[in-house]
Amino acid sequence: GTGQLLAIKVMDVDMDNDRDSTLAKSLMAEVELLQGLDHPHIVKFYGVELRPHAVCIFLEMMPGGCLQTLLRQHGALDQETARHYTDQVMSGLTYLHSRNIVHRDLKCANVLLSLDGTVKVSDFGCSKRVKTLESSMGGENTILTHTITGSVPWMAPEVVGSAGHGRKADVWAVGCMVVEMLTAQPPWGKLDNIMAAVMRISTAAGGPEPPQVDGAGEAVSEDCRDFVNQCTIRDPDARPNAGELYERHKWLIAGREAAIILRRPSQ
Repeated sequence: GTGQLLAIKVMDVDMDNDRDSTLAKSLMAEVELLQGLDHPHIVKFYGVELRPHAVCIFLEMMPGGCLQTLLRQHGALDQETARHYTDQVMSGLTYLHSRNIVHRDLKCANVLLSLDGTVKVSDFGCSKRVKTLESSMGGENTILTHTITGSVPWMAPEVVGSAGHGRKADVWAVGCMVVEMLTAQPPWGKLDNIMAAVMRISTAAGGPEPPQVDGAGEAVSEDCRDFVNQCTIRDPDARPNAGELYERHKWLIAGREAAIILRRPSQ
């Protein structure tokens, strides 16, 4: 062995119970699918083992914990850090979507850190492989999965309205995550309960608003604000897809250019 540290997720199942055994089988199938994924910003799945009373999933160990814990410990992030993490999440998400996988529960709690500041998307607990059915329209949102899963404040209007969760709903969630990183709060601020969040998302004119200032007290840039606004366009057909934003949005591109300058060896 390479001495690779593994994280092990254990899910208790009773194989004599039909519902549990069905769940275990679907989980096994899902992990087999996920084992085929290979991307620097996606947590690596190494395998799955069925035991009499448990399903054990073997994953890449991410010693830095999740972004939500980082926000709880350190407060809101500055824009540079938020952008650095967002760019990596968008890179991983573009890859997932290209493999017909919709994450369906993107939020800071499901983005894990390594010790060098790399982040990886994790917890595909409710991701589903989307069957690629080319519609006559050729739109990405023709293929929908109709179950409400995930975490309500990060949900897109079409998910709350139970039209289903296509790839574009993951893009909405990324916009919510940027707000989460810049405020260290859930995307719509403090809401009392699930119904309040559902009402808010259903009736709002737009998406969650980025704050005026970031965690460092700097004014949030127009480019950052535009990125969040693009991610949270209410009509999923008008909302850009992950690849378009990742390849073209000026907020992300400017961050990569700044990083290249920082990495140049000093003379």
